[in-house]
Amino acid sequence: MLPRTLFATVATVLQMAASMTLSKDVTSGKLLHRERRLLVFPTGTVMQATLGVSTPVYAPDRTVLLSLGFQLVFGLPTNATLWHTPPDIMSKREISNRALRNTYLPLESFLEKYGFDGRKCVLRSICEAAHSPFQHEEMDLLEEVVHSVLTPSQEVQPEEAFCNESTGIPDSLPLEKQYLAAECLGKSAGDCLTAYPECPHSPLDFISKEFKVD
Repeated sequence: MLPRTLFATVATVLQMAASMTLSKDVTSGKLLHRERRLLVFPTGTVMQATLGVSTPVYAPDRTVLLSLGFQLVFGLPTNATLWHTPPDIMSKREISNRALRNTYLPLESFLEKYGFDGRKCVLRSICEAAHSPFQHEEMDLLEEVVHSVLTPSQEVQPEEAFCNESTGIPDSLPLEKQYLAAECLGKSAGDCLTAYPECPHSPLDFISKEFKVD
């Protein structure tokens, strides 16, 4: 009996919170507006969804398991006025720029912990991955992941990834453009070491080897 009563009470409360009704005073004929109830949550409350995928990766004489985790976090309203605040809508370019920063800034911080020039070594790695790509017919999952991470043009609109003769690599370029310029330099067979002398040792040399294909 108690569970049924509790369920009925919760259902009634949720219905009151999600609905807005208008009523008429039958005696005076006036339209009465009832205030709308809105759900609010304690400060810092979030709704979180997590998805994880694990797969074995081929590696000679060893066992390697690659795990990828994806987490979505949504902040819930802590003030009733937030229900009436229009959401911030980003343009496609803003979304692309944020995706590039979210990908490469943590990678730069990781490299700096091991004594590398984070920014320059990420740019050199992007350049070298474009110059000598991982792509081949028997590319395994780990190579696909590295190729995808070091190919910034996959995160932007086609017109933004277009390379031409005027594409340069100066530090004055916006950060997102520097990543794309590094890829363009590699695709055009440019000298990645000369372009980024602050990174004399390529991080890619620690995880891969370059070889010529007949």
